[in-house]
Amino acid sequence: MKLNYVKCLVFIFLVILFSTNSFATGIFMPPVKIKFGELVKLPVMVDSVDNLAGVKIVMSYDPKVLVYKGSKKTKFTSSLMHIVNSKKPGTLIIVMASARGIKGKNFPLINLYFKTNASLTKNIVTEVKIRESQLMSDDLKNLNHTIKNNMVSIIYSPPEEKNPEDKKNDKSKKIVKKDDQSGKNPEKPIENKNKQDKKDKSSGLSETCTPKAKADK
Repeated sequence: MKLNYVKCLVFIFLVILFSTNSFATGIFMPPVKIKFGELVKLPVMVDSVDNLAGVKIVMSYDPKVLVYKGSKKTKFTSSLMHIVNSKKPGTLIIVMASARGIKGKNFPLINLYFKTNASLTKNIVTEVKIRESQLMSDDLKNLNHTIKNNMVSIIYSPPEEKNPEDKKNDKSKKIVKKDDQSGKNPEKPIENKNKQDKKDKSSGLSETCTPKAKADK
């Protein structure tokens, strides 16, 4: 009888244990693959939660690989106030809070935006890691949860070089443009001389009619 009682307790304990784990809340970062120079959105996801009213997450990333650009709440967390402390490169402290809890399954808590560092010269795999986290209900109770981190793969593509023929054409265009802006027009002096001749003829002056010629007569 006593043995059966012990077996019964063990069975109940195992049922509670496995049922709790199957419905345990989990927050995670999905794996992401991006191209060099792109602005990428990294969501902080939650798989299942009921009555979530407070969030504190401390994250780390490699500032030599990624540059933090900002954050934005999602439609699922629009009722929560939020602040992200990014003063220290390589560390983000996210705090979210609301008077009333929210619930849902497999939705993003917040979207984080990063850009690849301009100094990269090759493909690289890095990690945006959740180091610490705390989830609370609206009655200030801690919500047990798991954390899962994933990698960010960055595909490097070097800037395209110009064809040597294109460079030659660009150089010749610059030379032509410089000549056009020199301001020298060889036709202008001839045009000005013709205008002066016409002016002299219209005034009736010539070598035979100058005051000096009349004096000689």
